[in-house]
Amino acid sequence: MTATVKFADNALGYAGLPARHINKENNVLYAMADARIPEEAQRRMLGQFEEIERAIGEGTHKRLHESLHRLAVKYLK
Repeated sequence: MTATVKFADNALGYAGLPARHINKENNVLYAMADARIPEEAQRRMLGQFEEIERAIGEGTHKRLHESLHRLAVKYLK
């Protein structure tokens, strides 16, 4: 196996990893956390997330997600 073929094989293997990871977070981890973290603690965390959003600038988080989506559409065809 040439180095180029090996690199391509590894790159293709990695390409699906982030999507599988995010899917597992969204469908397993978050559901488990939601069932175990008390509602009051969740409200406090939401407030803390909102503080971070204000600190980095309103809309920055959304713009970063949009950038990631554009990159995914472009490079993960």
